[in-house]
Amino acid sequence: MRPATLSFLILGCAGCTAGRATDAAASFGTRVWSGEDPDFVTGDVSPDGRYLTDINWDSGDLQVIDLETGNARDLTGQGYGGDGYAWMSAFSTDGRRVAIAWYVIRANSHDLRVVNLDGTGARVLVPAGEGHYYIDPVDWSANDREILVAVQLANRTWQLGLVSVADGAMRIVKTLGWQSPGGGHDQAYPDADLSPDGRYIAYDYPPDPKAPTRDILAIDLNGGSETTLVAGAGSDRLLGWLPDNSGILFYSDRSGTPSVWRQRVREGRPAGEPQLVYAGVAGLIPIGFTAKGYAYGLAAEAERVHIAVVDSALGAVQTLPEPVAGPVWRVSLAGDWSPDGTRLAHNTQSPFPDPVESLVIRSQAGEVTRTYPLTPALHTSNGTLRWVTEDRLLMFAYEQGRDGIYSVSLRDGTHERLATPPSIGRGALKWFEAGPDGRVLYLLREPRDGGDSELLAFDVATGELRRLGTARGAIPASLAVSPDGKELAYLVNDAATRTVELRVLAGSGTGTARTLYRAPRGGMGAPIAWMPDGTRLVFKYRRGDDPPGLWTVGLRGGDPVPLLANCCRENDVRISPDGRRLVFAGGRDRGELWISRSY
Repeated sequence: MRPATLSFLILGCAGCTAGRATDAAASFGTRVWSGEDPDFVTGDVSPDGRYLTDINWDSGDLQVIDLETGNARDLTGQGYGGDGYAWMSAFSTDGRRVAIAWYVIRANSHDLRVVNLDGTGARVLVPAGEGHYYIDPVDWSANDREILVAVQLANRTWQLGLVSVADGAMRIVKTLGWQSPGGGHDQAYPDADLSPDGRYIAYDYPPDPKAPTRDILAIDLNGGSETTLVAGAGSDRLLGWLPDNSGILFYSDRSGTPSVWRQRVREGRPAGEPQLVYAGVAGLIPIGFTAKGYAYGLAAEAERVHIAVVDSALGAVQTLPEPVAGPVWRVSLAGDWSPDGTRLAHNTQSPFPDPVESLVIRSQAGEVTRTYPLTPALHTSNGTLRWVTEDRLLMFAYEQGRDGIYSVSLRDGTHERLATPPSIGRGALKWFEAGPDGRVLYLLREPRDGGDSELLAFDVATGELRRLGTARGAIPASLAVSPDGKELAYLVNDAATRTVELRVLAGSGTGTARTLYRAPRGGMGAPIAWMPDGTRLVFKYRRGDDPPGLWTVGLRGGDPVPLLANCCRENDVRISPDGRRLVFAGGRDRGELWISRSY
């Protein structure tokens, strides 16, 4: 099973302490590997326990990590240069092949392909764009003749199916709603498992679309009937069929704490009551059974929202970045200050088995004053979050599998999707910028057919969409609007000069954008933010071989001044109205792979 992924950059700070997720989760098994940026949620461990598949986000290829030597190699030799990148993967039962979901950019869809473990013999079984968005391999049949897949259709509903390895023919065995089988709160990272005897498919799914909890069900492949294997209090998540075919292992908080349980199964039906295997195993990231035992991941470090205090006049850090309070596995991705600067809003996501997302409000002292649990239908991702009025904020999110910009009321926690035109495009929605009071949204629409990016202004009240101008090579995540809403700043990759430019344009779209600063390609990047007085811009900058940090430059130009070293992710940085406090998502993703024989 694959919950929400982890992917972060290193941040030098006082509060970034490493630490295992829980002692109980660690004592449940034995650590076999640790490393940076693991993608346990999309990867797989080979049946012999020797290899781990993982996405290489530098190349876009699927990499294979040798767990004995620690060496890693790209598997297919393709990636971003081939107009796509690897996504979910699953080892064949004999461990000789890997099935890969490959995102094809031009089709905005996945294909399903198979490749030998040595990188040879790659072929596409199901092409991209044939009525589906996702097609994720989640398991193989015992004889390796079929691949169990989870398919998300264009209407964002899901199906479970079996794909023939010989010719790619697919037969659908179950049609579901908008929640993914097995996956997390975000309606992605699906999972399901074939029983060792090949007779049943087990998966977990919500009994009620409005409920965050899940039950575990089994489909009889011979007759098509379905039986509930595990239900009741708490959220029950499938870990896998026991290797001896006697039942299933599952993860549940039914006892009040996340724990590992076993349910015996006979002829596709539960045999007896669930049995506790190991109690208090919080933070576990399920992967699957191997010959060496059950494989699972633990987050040793994870991204969280950080706060730093700076002297904006002198450009000096007064307080090193500190993460908001919470366990290491409770991911927080985006934050913003209230218009009066007295409060901070940020999102959080709890781990399996019940990955509930919440919007948290904190005081200046860091105390939690309000928590708004988000509905199971809403997933906030890692896009923009903007606090636009005292009682309303805007955020990018997915609802029932569809992305958009949502308005959240801080009076009662309710939300509604803004009626943005479909022509804006997904990338622009994720990195929108809000003018004063949130009335006008600014976006960078990605180019079509290699053309120019377009600067757009969308009036929330009237629905009017205006084109302000174009910019070839503009970076969507870099857009920032001045505090008075009169100017826009953004970054542009200039292919001719091999530089990146920081440009400023009037928010009305009139006039010509002026270049405020120019750096070698790779020297500047998102995020960008305006100082509250509107006289300076803050941006990510790398000088020479130094790690990237936050720098500032005046609106009249000149050389940039360092503000905060060794920072930040692409996510937004937000500055409090007094110009003294910064909030941003930071930290690094460091994970550990563990094996347990306790089942």
